[in-house]
Amino acid sequence: NLETEQLALCRATGEETPVVSMLCSEGGGFLCGMKNGRVLEIDMRIRDVLRLLQSPQNGAKLVGLAQCDPNTLALAEFDGWLRFFDRRNAAQPVSSRFVTPALTSLQSQPALSMLVTSSLQSELRVMDCKGETRQIVKARKGFRTKPLGNVLGTAIHPLSGAVACYNARGVVCVYE
Repeated sequence: NLETEQLALCRATGEETPVVSMLCSEGGGFLCGMKNGRVLEIDMRIRDVLRLLQSPQNGAKLVGLAQCDPNTLALAEFDGWLRFFDRRNAAQPVSSRFVTPALTSLQSQPALSMLVTSSLQSELRVMDCKGETRQIVKARKGFRTKPLGNVLGTAIHPLSGAVACYNARGVVCVYE
């Protein structure tokens, strides 16, 4: 309802790069994943933008930010790396894992301890919150199959764990 809603905060990030992913923070704020690999926190209590962490990769191109648990964040980078950070000491990642080239998105469902990535390699990868692969969905051209194409984004159903993805042609696929 636009007549009763009020703008609570509008702040510039101070970065020369776009925001590519956002999450709600447990402390009442928001986390912003920047394309250059930085993660900023917009703290609603003090109404300020704080730098939380930076990917150690020079020239990183962040494509996704996900919360694994209250203290662990996962960052997906276009070059295929998935990096896990502990928010309490975010100077360096606690672990890094190469997933697949050309990552395009990262989503999480912490209640199910699940992550899913998508890539331009026509691939979905379902993982646990430590980055261990549970399942790979990859369709190739062939008899009675349709390729996924350039998968651009994903979502995880919070109850069933079904994974949905969409591609550049506007096709949505759901996997259970």
